[in-house]
Amino acid sequence: MLGLQCTDSSVRAVAARKSGEHLDVKVRAEEGLSRGAIREGALEQSRRVVSAVRKLRESAPKDRNVTLCLSPELVHTHLLVFDDVDSEQMSDAIQKELMHLLPEDPSLYDVQYSIVRNTELTLYISVTAALKETLSAYEELCKESGLFLKSVTTTGRALGALHSDLDVYALVNAADAHPSIVVFVGGNPVDEMLLESNEPHAIIKNMKELIAEYI
Repeated sequence: MLGLQCTDSSVRAVAARKSGEHLDVKVRAEEGLSRGAIREGALEQSRRVVSAVRKLRESAPKDRNVTLCLSPELVHTHLLVFDDVDSEQMSDAIQKELMHLLPEDPSLYDVQYSIVRNTELTLYISVTAALKETLSAYEELCKESGLFLKSVTTTGRALGALHSDLDVYALVNAADAHPSIVVFVGGNPVDEMLLESNEPHAIIKNMKELIAEYI
């Protein structure tokens, strides 16, 4: 996995792969950004960010395909539950639900979904949504940096995907620039909560709040 993470203060590149039960990190590099180059995920000064990414490429693997890790505030993750919906109605049903879950009109988002559970009476669907404008900006950033944007996710989701052999689990990503807890069902991310802080008492508090939603 070649991951690229963009925050307001830096750009990070990580090349890693799963080795048994552990994560084998091959390369980890970071380039600082001047204030205002990225503001709340938006590329305000793309040339400076492109310059930082190009410097990172000098120490990163030659693979041009990258997974971009953004803040959970930009990549929305939800679990939708439907009691009665067929395949022809699914897209419309998802759009209606997202009208109440996303901060802006669902038509402005690139929406990806997958079925994680399909019982006799209930359908469970994992939905991921990111603004098309944001994706377009980062796609152009990668292109100018000599890279190809393969997928967009969050750091917690990317790490959790390495354990897709598990069924239902939660991953606490406390050491990240955007610390969060991610819930996975059937190997798919279905919910992500930003941590109030990475202090143990805050993590436990947020974990209890998140689990309470599924009990």
